[in-house]
Amino acid sequence: MLNRAVAPNFKEIDRVVIQEVQKETLSNGIPMFYLNSGTEEVIRLELVFQAGKYYENQSGLNLLMAATIGEGTKSFDSKTIRNTFDRYGVFWSAKSGYDLFSFQFYLMAKHLDKVLPIIQELITSATFPEEEVEIVKEIKKQEIQLNNSKTNVVSSQLFKEKLFGSEHPYGRRISEENIATLNSTDLINYYKQTISKNTFEIFLCGKIEVDTMKLISEELGSLVIDKQDLSSETKEVVSLKSEYIPWKDALQTSISMGNITLQKGDKDYYSLLFTTILLGGYFGSRLMKNVREEKGLTYGIHASIKHLARHSYFSIHADVMKEKLGEAQEAIKEELEKIAYEPIPEDELQTVKNYITGSFLTSLNTPFSLMDTFTSLYFHGQDYNFIQNYIKHLRQIDSTEVNRIANTYLKPSAMIEVSVG
Repeated sequence: MLNRAVAPNFKEIDRVVIQEVQKETLSNGIPMFYLNSGTEEVIRLELVFQAGKYYENQSGLNLLMAATIGEGTKSFDSKTIRNTFDRYGVFWSAKSGYDLFSFQFYLMAKHLDKVLPIIQELITSATFPEEEVEIVKEIKKQEIQLNNSKTNVVSSQLFKEKLFGSEHPYGRRISEENIATLNSTDLINYYKQTISKNTFEIFLCGKIEVDTMKLISEELGSLVIDKQDLSSETKEVVSLKSEYIPWKDALQTSISMGNITLQKGDKDYYSLLFTTILLGGYFGSRLMKNVREEKGLTYGIHASIKHLARHSYFSIHADVMKEKLGEAQEAIKEELEKIAYEPIPEDELQTVKNYITGSFLTSLNTPFSLMDTFTSLYFHGQDYNFIQNYIKHLRQIDSTEVNRIANTYLKPSAMIEVSVG
């Protein structure tokens, strides 16, 4: 009989066996990455453009374009688009990022031929009707106003502003005034510059039939592509000083702190990622134990590394009791000092290693997560060797390495901190 009081034996993993994404190139030069996996009759079609916030010449253009691009095309008005997608069970979104702009469609493969004409026009002939644009602008202004009343949102935004500079695309905030000044003509011009007739990449995953591949190759491969050069000059990073912004009526204070750090291809990255997870990357991490469980200063605190195309940054975020801000700040710095100078117990190191490998393996159980893993590597110049090397490196990390990494890259004195509340 199974004794559930006894944990199962842990098996150390030497190598991850992962189904790899394949690549084809369409007749017009568009690359298509695909993964045929899964048993459900569902596919995800993603079209990704190098057209993120980094390239906009007016703040808010990328955000507003994502929110209004489905309001009409040359042949389909917004009602027809919504009704057609509803009829065939299509869930879709247009996403505005710092470096990329993407369209994502979840649907049954057998309905692809019914909706592909609309998808084609969304990326070639969106019209941005003035009336619909004005309605969406009001919604976005209200969302910004609401977000500006939340300490955690303002803290996160100000942190990035302080980290990169208020004029840098990664640090620039979007205001209600930015949205108010934009109009349909601005969106059309920006769309023509970044999306329409511009090159893009296709990421297709799910249960893919031969007919699905053929249809996409024929229809999207027939598009006329004008390979515009969207390369933008390198924007200077101008980091600013830490700041505390008191809010009279706030019930909590939101802390954001961190620094610009290593990219995925850098030599010490594997060790830095491990150290970040040990510090605050999972529920049993040091920050959670100290700041949440032992001192009761917050419901949650976490540390992570975020990757953008041109920079990566380390950050710690927490919402703490307003009157306990100083105590929380000291507790965080205390953990940063400990991880840099005190030996890490072997059982703690092993727990984090087990967590990382276990979490990674459980994240690869759907074709969509497999594709997400691939794109997280691909857009940062890495391939599947990155995963195998990380697993191999995990076994070699010891206390001395964690101390070295923390003392090199996680010094409290080198971090910017923003507290709001």
